[in-house]
Amino acid sequence: MITYNLNIDGQNYEDYYSTLKRLKKMIIDKDCNKSKKYIDDFKIYIKNFEELKDDKYILLR
Repeated sequence: MITYNLNIDGQNYEDYYSTLKRLKKMIIDKDCNKSKKYIDDFKIYIKNFEELKDDKYILLR
């Protein structure tokens, strides 16, 4: 079993998850902007089959 501790060097787990959340937002927003044309094309395709979703949802799909 591998264990880990997110409370290192005076930081706590909330700092870890806050940093992770900012990183996730930065990566997804960047990729979403770079892939806008492909996302729009895919939305045109799927609109006949299902309800349209948010661009970030489609990017991760």
